[in-house]
Amino acid sequence: MLQKTENLPLQWSNSAPVKRDRAECDSLRTLLERLGQLGFDVPPLGGAMNNVAGGVPMRLSVRNVLRANSGSEIAISAILGLLQQQVPVMLSLTDLGNESAAIGNLQEFCELLRAATDGSGQRSSEIGLCVRSHQLPLQAFQLITNSVLGQGSRYILLDSLQMTQHRNPQVQAETDRNWLILWRSRESSRPLNPAYGASVRTACPLLADEVTASVLPASGIQVPVDSAWVPLNLALPRFVDDVGDIRWELLLPALVQGVDLAEQVVDRLSWPQAGQRADACTNRRLAVSISGLGDLVANRGLDPQDLESLRWLSVIVGRIHKTLWRRSHKLARRDGCLPALCGADPSSGWDDSAHRENWRRRWQVALEKSAVRNRNMLVMSPYSVLPSMTDSSAGYTDLLPVISYADAWGFADAPDFQGWNLNDYKTFHRRAWAVIQGRKTGELIAAGV
Repeated sequence: MLQKTENLPLQWSNSAPVKRDRAECDSLRTLLERLGQLGFDVPPLGGAMNNVAGGVPMRLSVRNVLRANSGSEIAISAILGLLQQQVPVMLSLTDLGNESAAIGNLQEFCELLRAATDGSGQRSSEIGLCVRSHQLPLQAFQLITNSVLGQGSRYILLDSLQMTQHRNPQVQAETDRNWLILWRSRESSRPLNPAYGASVRTACPLLADEVTASVLPASGIQVPVDSAWVPLNLALPRFVDDVGDIRWELLLPALVQGVDLAEQVVDRLSWPQAGQRADACTNRRLAVSISGLGDLVANRGLDPQDLESLRWLSVIVGRIHKTLWRRSHKLARRDGCLPALCGADPSSGWDDSAHRENWRRRWQVALEKSAVRNRNMLVMSPYSVLPSMTDSSAGYTDLLPVISYADAWGFADAPDFQGWNLNDYKTFHRRAWAVIQGRKTGELIAAGV
């Protein structure tokens, strides 16, 4: 196969958006309307021109901001500018300090931010915040942020410390206390939302998974800092017949056309931060969230704790996953591969020309087989396996393995967990975390594509 590489299509070196006649005449608004006609829900856009999607996931060092240097002034100015444009902001707070110092630093930081927003006429309640679960007492975090900044979105990033049992009684006591606070906060007007998608994945074997450190404001997806996403949601119950079977003749074309439209949307959006602009160009991330999985099972009258129900649901999600990625592969062949791939040839800096050319031929073969147009595509929420119309839903926890198909995970819009207890709640999140930590499901390109 290597000897045929000189005949590979030239578009693999093309990373620029391809202009097509129809795409050129379609405005952003028209594209979004067409997505809506296909069944997709698109979050409200921000920005002065209503062309900013998803919001900005930022990371801030609290103690650095409190030092009142030029860097902190730039950070505060950037936040105010985003608020002025009505762009949602999520601040992932780091470097709070230790123990009681962390509480004091958080209080001072929130008061500084509140003074800045009040002075500029902006609303501090539009600022979302997230912290790691063991940075400071969660109750203090909730009390201070809500009382000073108002009731913006609050996310708690959980890790293995929160998801396992500990021999150290002090660590275990803190873990138990955190779960109790998360459980109780669900009933508040602005709950603390747990999030634990520690990485975002890709089905392309030529790209690496990425560490997440913030949350996309519009949809609660745990994402890399300063990453740019086009968030869309597709409710699967819209695509079922009277007996609960998926109408594939409607769903599959909707998915394919949705990817094509979202690809055009990427190039028409404005990204307010330099890091996001670079990320949008390099990675062209789509966030196609599918919802209503628990409703599919409930409406069909299936037992969620029966293994056959999980298998039935897995076939559906697996087919969706393959459809999305196959389309991205075909778009790469037509329009050019993902820029992150076009610049990823590991041999580009090699001095040995013979080895460099040999590797380059191999790289071109790999691109021909696996190149894609988007780094990420499918997003799932653990909550999507819970039905919307019943309180006795703890048994639907057994459907969580299906979320292993996702490239990223969202944690917004948590249900109220009526009929559950603390142990049910904790078990649900720990099992979801275990699924997310597991290996990737499925292959990118199936035979015959």
